[in-house]
Amino acid sequence: MKIIRYLTYKNSIMKKITLIIFLLTVINLKSQEICGSINYKTKGYITTYSIMNFNENFSYNRELVVKLTKDEKEKINQESGNTTTNIIVGSKNLEPFFEYNDRTNFYFNEEYIDGTIDIIKEDKRKWNWNILPDTKKIGEFICKKATTNFRGSDFTAWFTSEIPLPFGPWKAKDLPGVILELYDGNNLIHITTTNVTLKSKNKCKIPVDKKKLNTAITIKGFLKKQKLKDKEYFSMLNSKLPKGAKPYKLAEDCDDCPKELKLENFNEQN
Repeated sequence: MKIIRYLTYKNSIMKKITLIIFLLTVINLKSQEICGSINYKTKGYITTYSIMNFNENFSYNRELVVKLTKDEKEKINQESGNTTTNIIVGSKNLEPFFEYNDRTNFYFNEEYIDGTIDIIKEDKRKWNWNILPDTKKIGEFICKKATTNFRGSDFTAWFTSEIPLPFGPWKAKDLPGVILELYDGNNLIHITTTNVTLKSKNKCKIPVDKKKLNTAITIKGFLKKQKLKDKEYFSMLNSKLPKGAKPYKLAEDCDDCPKELKLENFNEQN
């Protein structure tokens, strides 16, 4: 009887110790702020690189200026199918492109056809994802697959709940884990992760100038300004054409022009 009582008592003590260790682990995890950085590679018309710094409260993804060799530039041109002659307009603003997400508001900057740049405050639009049972490993992280439609384009994301934050590259967000891969159904962009670094709280600095966000314009204001600048720019180009030359036309004013695939159709409600 004494042995049975002893074993029962010992078993009870072990259960209590296990419970205490579990609770302490949970408390410790909750007290630690998740933060770090993710390097992304975006393949589209050209290949670009960015780094997203994040913590539990917000993420800041900014474009990296990378010097490419001649062979790398030729490879990018081949991959993007850049075989036509294009009008290239130099940017008047040397600041990198960025996306900033503080869970409540979302900001990004965009370049107009004349090379000027504005900061835009995105609509409060939630990405409604369908999480699928598919899984795969990206680096050291187990990822789950999710799909959605955003402004007329179908998107697929691979996210990891091992970093349980609702952030991602470009404008993608609202999943229960950081997005490590993103692509659209028309193959306009394919964003992959090249490196993930998790940091301690005291080493987690996010280089965003929040004062500049106060200058942001709305999506409606941006689209209105973009349309005006496009018309002004094409008018300027046409004024320099020789007499009798066929004028340049905006795609929306051109009935016989091929329809351009867009990553975002701002007329779409979803």
